[in-house]
Amino acid sequence: MLASAATNVALGFSGFAALLGIASLGWNILSWWLPRRRDLRVTASVGADGPGEEIQVIIIVHAGNRSERPLPVGNFGLLTQDDPRIPYPFVAEHSPRSIDPRDAGMVSRTVQELESFDFTRPVVPFVRLRTGEVVTPMIEVMEKIAQRHNEPDSSGSPAGSQAPD
Repeated sequence: MLASAATNVALGFSGFAALLGIASLGWNILSWWLPRRRDLRVTASVGADGPGEEIQVIIIVHAGNRSERPLPVGNFGLLTQDDPRIPYPFVAEHSPRSIDPRDAGMVSRTVQELESFDFTRPVVPFVRLRTGEVVTPMIEVMEKIAQRHNEPDSSGSPAGSQAPD
């Protein structure tokens, strides 16, 4: 009986050690993978530039690298949300070719330089990585719109389901 209890205790400790080893392996894999994933945040803003009375309206595309490795950048630009297949890249000599970890890069253009772009349509900024991947905030925005649309209002019905008066 005493040998059986000692065997049970030994099996309990070895089972706990096996679980601890598996958890440790999982943690090592996660800590290896997280810094290597791409985390690039793309935004656009409008500003003004120029001395005195020669102020011009500019569009700025900003990309912030929140990952732990540098990201190779091809170009920055704008897309129309209605037809994202037609990009309007910002061509610039001073455009960053790589964004360092925990750093950011940006490119700006005056509205006059973009006069062929249709600003009457919804506009989305983009960054094309040298791998060919296009990064836009469009997916995040569309998810927020869908979430907001499905949230019930104070009457308990979804926000977009009210009939017009």
